[in-house]
Amino acid sequence: MKIYVLAFLALSSLFFVGCSEAEAEREDLHFYVAGHVCGGPNYITGGLYQPFQAYFDKTCKDKTIDFGVFTGDIVHRCDAPSWMLIDQAIKKSPYKVYFAPGNQDLRDGMLYKERYGNGNQHFEKGNCLFIIWDVIQNGWNVSNAQLNEFVELTSEKEYDNVFIFVHQVIWQNPGFTPQIIPNDTEGRAPVSEFYPNTIQALSQTETPVYLFAGDVGAMPMGSELTIHQYKNLRFIASGMGGGKWDNVVDVTVKNGKASVNIHYLNGNKPMNIDKHYVPILF
Repeated sequence: MKIYVLAFLALSSLFFVGCSEAEAEREDLHFYVAGHVCGGPNYITGGLYQPFQAYFDKTCKDKTIDFGVFTGDIVHRCDAPSWMLIDQAIKKSPYKVYFAPGNQDLRDGMLYKERYGNGNQHFEKGNCLFIIWDVIQNGWNVSNAQLNEFVELTSEKEYDNVFIFVHQVIWQNPGFTPQIIPNDTEGRAPVSEFYPNTIQALSQTETPVYLFAGDVGAMPMGSELTIHQYKNLRFIASGMGGGKWDNVVDVTVKNGKASVNIHYLNGNKPMNIDKHYVPILF
């Protein structure tokens, strides 16, 4: 009997140690998402939009930040001198900055690819999946290959959250999301496949999915920030350049749960949006 008790205690000890180690391995995360960092049409001096550059300089002193994501229209002109200014502006960053390229960034697609690689990529950090999609080539539509990759990745592993970054506000629809006013509709296909196909595929998983876009805010039109929700999906369009409601999205993940705050570049108090998403009904 003593042998069985000792064996049980040993196995129980290994079980709890294993659980403790698994919990200890879960990494808290802190990152931000910035859209249209080149600024509005009246800001064409090159480099980062000055109000965002000031914000960026502060983040370089914040040791909690793991990385940043620029959600497109990083430059006004897609040429080597413009990209050199961007590189110089962010080179002092102690953390990595990812690019989700916009239409302005890909006007010379070969140049962009030579400097920064493919517009599509994914990576894992903590127990979260991060996906960057170039949707310009498909007329603002997510390709079958991109959706298949999403399904495959989320089927292979149970993530705490999935974060997807694009440039265009691909869920914009006059009937379903009238609050959204994109900066432009350049390259948009006549028919959007988002509501017939994409939203259905993304909502098949029970994992919280956050979809970010950055093609808003170049002008002060009241659409510098919009937040929507459908089932497990949360849609956040955020950008800058208009000078009035310029903002950056700040995301933290603690014990697997994500929380989203909006940081305004005009000095307004940060705002938490976790309970304020507008339902999409269709």
